[in-house]
Amino acid sequence: MDDYMQIPQPRYTVPGLYIAQSPLIFTTRGRVGVNLRAACDGLLDDLDNSHSQPMMSVAPKRERITLRILWPGYQPWAFVNMAVTGHSRENNNYTTRQLVHALARHIYTFYRDRIRNKPGTDAGLDLHTIDFNRLYLTELQHVSQGSWQPVLYYKFTN
Repeated sequence: MDDYMQIPQPRYTVPGLYIAQSPLIFTTRGRVGVNLRAACDGLLDDLDNSHSQPMMSVAPKRERITLRILWPGYQPWAFVNMAVTGHSRENNNYTTRQLVHALARHIYTFYRDRIRNKPGTDAGLDLHTIDFNRLYLTELQHVSQGSWQPVLYYKFTN
């Protein structure tokens, strides 16, 4: 990933113990990363293991997670109560494809909200200079009980 830069988010932390789950790694045709624009648009035919059902630590007594983004230069952002299960009793967990699509849509909500309403303080990572079409989701890290944080990369060239 030579022509990519990881968005250097600080890791979300809270006091207290939790059993950390391994990160969920997302790959497309064997390469790490999923383009967020394509994922928002549901263009995930090349997503590896798209029909698998990843196990995720959820908030106690709920089948939901909190998605957290700590983009440098902006206030922390959280989407609370993101569903990670379907509505069918037989097929309880989201597939990787459904999860990536939902994550991309929520990350886009963060991006759009911050572009419209909140100027950043770090000019190098000002969202106004970041093209959403060049953002990639590489993994989802378990950062506290029921909370997950995406690892994002920016591609410099097309």
